[in-house]
Amino acid sequence: MNKEVSFAKVTYDIIDKIKSSPQSKLSNQKAAELIISLKNAINQNAGEFQILKSSRYLRYLKQDFIPNNYKSIYPICSQFFDLLQLSGYVTLQESQELFSVLMKERKEDLIRRWRTEKRPVTQKKEWMTEMEDLDEIFRGILDDEKRKIRDARPQIEKVWEEFSKLFHLIDFMSMGLKNVRLVMYGSFQNMFQTAKSDIDFTLLTDCYVDERVLIKVVKEYFDEFKKKGMFQGEIKKRDETHVRIPCLVFEYKGVEFDMTINNIFSVFNSNLLNTYAKVDDRCKDLGILVKLWTKAKNICDGQKWLSSYCYLLMMINFLQVIEKPILPSLQKLATFNLERNKLKRTLDMQTEDNQDVNFAFEKDIKKIRMTLKQENNLRLSELFIFFINWLEELATSGESTINIKEGCLIPREERLEINMNDASKNPRNFVFSVDDPFDQSHNLGKNFRKQPGQKNENVENFLEKLKGTIESLKSFCLGGVTTGEIKKIFVPKESSLGVKNGMMMV
Repeated sequence: MNKEVSFAKVTYDIIDKIKSSPQSKLSNQKAAELIISLKNAINQNAGEFQILKSSRYLRYLKQDFIPNNYKSIYPICSQFFDLLQLSGYVTLQESQELFSVLMKERKEDLIRRWRTEKRPVTQKKEWMTEMEDLDEIFRGILDDEKRKIRDARPQIEKVWEEFSKLFHLIDFMSMGLKNVRLVMYGSFQNMFQTAKSDIDFTLLTDCYVDERVLIKVVKEYFDEFKKKGMFQGEIKKRDETHVRIPCLVFEYKGVEFDMTINNIFSVFNSNLLNTYAKVDDRCKDLGILVKLWTKAKNICDGQKWLSSYCYLLMMINFLQVIEKPILPSLQKLATFNLERNKLKRTLDMQTEDNQDVNFAFEKDIKKIRMTLKQENNLRLSELFIFFINWLEELATSGESTINIKEGCLIPREERLEINMNDASKNPRNFVFSVDDPFDQSHNLGKNFRKQPGQKNENVENFLEKLKGTIESLKSFCLGGVTTGEIKKIFVPKESSLGVKNGMMMV
């Protein structure tokens, strides 16, 4: 019998045995029985040929079997690769190589299907008749936000100047920190600022420090400043073990400042988003509308739902994948590699992170625009409606990971399910899977979870708010609701700039 035929028979036998098992995962006894039967099959069909010693079998799996059968393997990939290892046909390293082949095929197929079948629907519905009037309402909302920001900015800058001077009084030198500086990031830097955005900044040290310890030290200094009357404000820590990045929150003269340590990822993320916002005004305006809408609908919460930053990444990916893309991938356009940074920071209470990260992305706006070969003339109001519909489709299907670095959707990685039984890191348990553009180990959708096989009230609540928004916009276009009711979708209560308990939150 031809060796490749034997390879195929043995490998199909693995798949059939797994699928016929009544259990979702084979027991040790069942796996042992299967291994014996598979080895017997090898001896019967290939004579003395020993599959477990053959590099030819590995090559066959990589180049032939997995590419041609990945759809059958993908749903059972954990058991499939476990059995290959237990049988001795492949090593752990070879198993991981084969898994990469599987995921490559999965990714390419998903991209092909998305480009041909599953692009966001951008065809106007019959009821979308008053889009010019809806655009005018959106412009009014945006102009009002811009006015509030413009009026408040001088005061913010003055308060920041006073506040930041206090850090010069901290004796960082005695801690062995010589090049300490404060760098802003977040909405104040990325052009997606709203009237209720706070000020995010990070204290960069260029060396490894225990972030929670340094947070504590800075708080002790400010507590002392407060006793001496040098600081009139409130200070509180957010450094619980479940908090991914410890934070110190200051309320000073009506402005909220959120401080992190060595948060270089957020600095580059802000610069990246700033560049995306400059490529097309609709990106900036749509991002602000999405932020206002998610906050008004109470679905913007990094601990339970999704953060503002996560929604912005989703919005950018939407503009990348629609027909006639409005945005490219700025990281894929980068033709240089000059911004590699050796990071030294804390991932958790004990772990030191020393990864080497490439922060390069294209910054030349003229060059970026030249890559967009087809002009997209969709209105802001149309883009908002299509984006909401796209969110509903993604939340319902749950098969894709949003990745603006690639500029497309990619399959939800299942390597973690193979290597460790950790439900908290399995993206199949997330309503949305959203990769950070630089820190690929960070999935921003992880806090918005679903429970497989159970009723998910949070998901149903989210989908209801999406549908309610579309129904309101549809009703407006058909003459059923007023301009004021549409404004409430984004600004539910009229208030002065960020006033909260007498504090101005900017």
